Amino acid sequence: MRLGTPSIGFMSRLVCGLILLTPSALSIGIRGLAGPDAEAVTQIAGNEASNALHAGGTAMDQTADAGRLVETEHKKLSAHLNMKAKSLLPASLAGNDGATDYLIASFPEFRVVNYVRLPDLVWRPLIVSGLANPRSLVVDEDRARVYIADQGLCKIVWYQLISLPDGTLISDGRQHVAVQAVNVRSLALDLYGNLWFSAVSTPLPPVPAIDAIWKQPILTIDQTAASGTPLDALPQWTKAATAGNPSPLVLDAFNIYFGNEMDGKAKGSVVKASQTVPLANPSSGIAPLADNADVVYSVAVTPNALFYGADDAIYGVHKNKVGASCGATGDLCKVVTDLVKKPTAMLWNGDGTVFVADNGAGAIYSFASGSVGPHALDKIIDAGEIFGLDIMKVQKLQGPDESSATSMAPTLVLFLVSAVIAMFQ
Repeated sequence: MRLGTPSIGFMSRLVCGLILLTPSALSIGIRGLAGPDAEAVTQIAGNEASNALHAGGTAMDQTADAGRLVETEHKKLSAHLNMKAKSLLPASLAGNDGATDYLIASFPEFRVVNYVRLPDLVWRPLIVSGLANPRSLVVDEDRARVYIADQGLCKIVWYQLISLPDGTLISDGRQHVAVQAVNVRSLALDLYGNLWFSAVSTPLPPVPAIDAIWKQPILTIDQTAASGTPLDALPQWTKAATAGNPSPLVLDAFNIYFGNEMDGKAKGSVVKASQTVPLANPSSGIAPLADNADVVYSVAVTPNALFYGADDAIYGVHKNKVGASCGATGDLCKVVTDLVKKPTAMLWNGDGTVFVADNGAGAIYSFASGSVGPHALDKIIDAGEIFGLDIMKVQKLQGPDESSATSMAPTLVLFLVSAVIAMFQ
């Protein structure tokens, strides 16, 4: 941008020329004058030179001020255009995925389920009535449901969850029954939304009780919600087949991983099992992975590792580990942290963090999931009497303006912004 002021180069040459015209130099140029006339001429020349110097300095100051003004306006324009470009881009490309993370937890002593909206660490009520002894829970993000194992009701119930525009999480207030007549120890979901749980059935006599790992298909759960009549779940791995006491469990795409609630050192602290039970030889689908803890309270699985919580410690093993032995010194089952008391629930957030509900310490912690070695344990929030824990990620819905922006190529938007900025440089 060009302004109507002298250039800096011209002004510098003018000032240098004026400096040479000092009063002594002028007196030499007017030798023909003498007396008062010569002094007057000399004084006039000196004043003119001083005025010229002052004018040159003022012009240079004006030029510098104009330059600073142009630079300031340029920065303002750049910031404004960058903000406009960011508002036009989809949230995922603008450095913010627009998602809200909720930590949902059960508190059996208070008969409630509450939640925390990260990073705002304030407990808020979610389900405050209709529960007797809520313990394990699991969230189905795809269907916005929370399943709760209520040992007081001998049922697995679920609620529809709704995230309001201001970030508040509520339920629809209706309690649905997924499974009844079961005393459930732990819940898990597979990739299809089918509900898995470790439990002992509580039928009316003379029907015998069954202790097993069960499966309730999502289709059956939906049919039950429509008809109002709960249907029985199907036992998959019975206690006779597992030869143990499965309690906490988690699934990946192919396998079930469960911890034994007793005799873990003899029967496997954590065990890998196939999701389909071999008919000919069920024991061939069982593979213990550790033998260093008799009681395991919680398990979490990542693409490469398995973490399990016992008394006063959380351990980690590789998923491809062969054999139950942790080694003579326990080196094959790494201690991740020994700062917990009774980790009753543990989950991987799908990224790089494992969350832990520590019932013994009354708090929620987290640690990095990148390896099975020792990690620092970070306290997130106090949570007295906590038992179950899961996370729910809710994606922000795009409005009409945002949806139209997604069709525009991001490279084109950035090119246009750069071209406009260049016009003012």
